[in-house]
Amino acid sequence: MIKRYKISDESEVFCMPFEQRGNKRESEINAENALLQHIFGKDIELKHTDEGKPYIENKNTDENGVFLSISHSRTHLAVAVSKKEIGVDIENISDRLQRVKDKYLSKKEQKGMTMTLENLCKCWCAKEAIFKTAGKKAGYLGEEIEIFTDEIGENCSFDAQIIPTKEKYKLTIVEQNEQYIIVVAWAY
Repeated sequence: MIKRYKISDESEVFCMPFEQRGNKRESEINAENALLQHIFGKDIELKHTDEGKPYIENKNTDENGVFLSISHSRTHLAVAVSKKEIGVDIENISDRLQRVKDKYLSKKEQKGMTMTLENLCKCWCAKEAIFKTAGKKAGYLGEEIEIFTDEIGENCSFDAQIIPTKEKYKLTIVEQNEQYIIVVAWAY
């Protein structure tokens, strides 16, 4: 079952479950192809820029103003489609995020939020989604990204910035359930 989320007049996110059978990357590619065919039609070819950002041959940003972002969890695939640069991340809620929090959250970020697994997952997804949009200026593991964690909780949207450039990002929680969280990011 494919879920469709309208984020704005310019942006949508699609999500579908998939099973990893045999080779993990091959399963992901098969799921990507199925979802992209559902979104765009049969005649598509997924390509990647030098920075690793995905686009569809003959429907890339130069021709149609379409930006893509793709993310996989263990069980689901999410694809964001937008008329502006966008990043998406989907992550299964897991206690692994608690064990590695010091690698992706600063002490300041940790102090500003309630340390639930759900909030840790939102922060992980936020940094991943921003990295997919901003690229290298976001730093390795997002250390150059500051999430305004005092805004996290029950809110569906929160903000972040790239510290050196002060470039601001809006983050929206697309879906949160018992299994996973999906977050999208775009600069503003």
